[in-house]
This record gives sequence, structure tokens and C-alpha cells, in this order.
Amino acid sequence: MPHSELFFQVAETNEGREYVLFHRTSSSYEGKSFRGLTLGADLDDITKRYGEPSNHIQMVKGSVVHYVAQRLFFELDEQGRLTHWVSYVKGTN
Repeated sequence: MPHSELFFQVAETNEGREYVLFHRTSSSYEGKSFRGLTLGADLDDITKRYGEPSNHIQMVKGSVVHYVAQRLFFELDEQGRLTHWVSYVKGTN
């Protein structure tokens, strides 16, 4: 996938093995999100299309906007512009 990355995380817990598979767009992605966002969008664009986020976390360089129900988060740079979005799926084994 030339315009995205996959990450896989596995953790052993008391309940068994838990995993999360992440799919992250690259900074060269030219497509749109499911609801029509493109890279460079701002927080206002995101909330107009996806509603109020579950969490908005300020980072050292930018922020992350998380939508728990959609299993989706958006990464914003220091200027508040969308640089990546990540969808994920959780599971147990």
C-alpha cells in the first residue's frame, strides 16, 4: 500500500491475548476519508463531518482527535491541519 501503513499491536492480559490493527494514511495520500475529508483539513472540517470527538488530546507537536465509536482518529499538526488519519480494529484471542 504505497499511501498507507499498517501497525499491529499484541498484548497479553489476564483475560488472554488482545490485539489492535491500525491503518494509517501517509502524508502523500491524495484520497478522501469515508466522509470526504482530505489531508490539510482543519478541526472545524473534521467536526462538521464527524461530530464532536470522544477525545481531543494535545501533543507536543499538534494534537489527536479520537472517535471511539468509529474506531478512528485524526492527527493534526501544529497549525491544526490534518496530516494523517488512522482507523483501527480491536480483537481478542
